[in-house]
Formats: sequence, structure tokens, C-alpha cells
Amino acid sequence: MTAVLAALIALTVAVDPTNATPSEQGVSPHCRIPGGMIDTRRLLPLTTARLATGQPLVIVAVGSSSTAGAGASHSGASYPARLREELVRRFPAVPITVINRGIGGETSRQMIARFEKDVLAAEPHLVIWQTGTNAALREQDPAHFRRDIAEGLRLLRRAGADVILMAPQFAPRFNDMPDRMDFIDAIHTAATEEGVVLFPRHTIMKYWIDSGRFDFKTMLSPDGLHLNDLSYDCIAQLLANQIENIVRPSDIARSPR
Repeated sequence: MTAVLAALIALTVAVDPTNATPSEQGVSPHCRIPGGMIDTRRLLPLTTARLATGQPLVIVAVGSSSTAGAGASHSGASYPARLREELVRRFPAVPITVINRGIGGETSRQMIARFEKDVLAAEPHLVIWQTGTNAALREQDPAHFRRDIAEGLRLLRRAGADVILMAPQFAPRFNDMPDRMDFIDAIHTAATEEGVVLFPRHTIMKYWIDSGRFDFKTMLSPDGLHLNDLSYDCIAQLLANQIENIVRPSDIARSPR
């Protein structure tokens, strides 16, 4: 993290790190969100089995510019890169690979077209699919978007992978779209109907703004759309924490905090 971002945390965030609940352990105080905002009841059976037995875990992160890391100062600050670091810290005995398959500007339909080559060919145990922002920005039909998401989720699940579906960001350029909530609702509905885990990024980032935890200047890159090193880091921490809390019922020795 840059010195500037570290200073911004000190200036804008005042949270007592000793107040962490068990579900927040390992998450930096400035990243935390209310309990229950992230659902950990839906299972990741293949991921859980791999972590429980110490077998190598392969994760593919597929999406658009938010996955590729637009707005980050370097590739290592993207959320997939930071996610691997967070998971390795939590499960140090397990070989973990996180493959970044983000391509800026893509829609869900374009992502689905490359699932076989860019995602399934890696034989992932877990796929994290980030989508929705470009569909809204390009004013696509929300009903068509919802059908695309359902189709993509079925393809991934038929291949045997666990899936986490990541919602769009909360950012001015996205928020200016009049039907943006139709796309958020489509993501949430698809996750429920297709039985996959949801990572509610839009809800999380809205909470950070509404609560005064961050403002858009500290949370986003200058383009008003993409995340920056600070917020990518928080997303990775919360995502790793969600995964860990889902697999906790299995008998996994957790690393010291």
C-alpha cells in the first residue's frame, strides 16, 4: 500500500480493531462491514474439500476491468493478486493458485464466450465471476443480462466448479445509470436461483460511503469508476474472509492472526 493511501486511512478511518467479531478476524478495521451483509450459509463444497485435505486449490477470477485491475497502481494490487495473498495467509499449508482472467470492457456474453478457453481449461475448483457494470454502462436490456448470467452460471456449475458471483461496484459513473439497480437485482436473483455464493460488492461499497468510512476520492481511482489499491485490498480481504467463513465448518487448522 502506498504512503498516501496509508495516510488516508489514518485520516478518514477510526475503528477499534479489538471490536472484531469472529467473522471479521483477519480483516483490517477500515474494511469491515456489518455482520450479515455477506452471506456465508451457501456452501463451496469443492473448495472446502480441497482446503480441508490440503490439496492444491485453483481459483480463476474472470470478469472485466475490475478483475483485470484497472485503477490499481500495479498488477499485484489487483483484487485477484491480493486475494491469493490473503488466502495463503489463512491457509498456509495449502498450495493456492489464483488466475486472473479479467479483460477490460467485456460484457457477460463476451465472458461466457471465452469460458471454455480462459476459465474451464484451467480446471478450476472455484470460479469468481465479476460482471454487470459494462452491461449497465452500455444500456443493455436487464432481462437479456439476467438470462446471460443464468446461462453462464449453469455452464460453470456443470463443469463442476464452485462459483462466487461478484456484483458491480458502487461508483458515480455506474450510479448515474437510471436502471443500474435492475442489474444489481439480476445478479442477486441469479445467485439465489442458481445456488451460487454472492459477493455483494455494490452493497459493501455503498455501506462504506453511507457510513462515512470512505468517500469516493479515497475509495476510487480518478476515473470515478474503478477501485484503487485501498479498495481492491479491502475487497480481497472481505472475499477471503467470506471463503474462510464458508469452509470453517470443516476441520481446518486456521493460521494464527
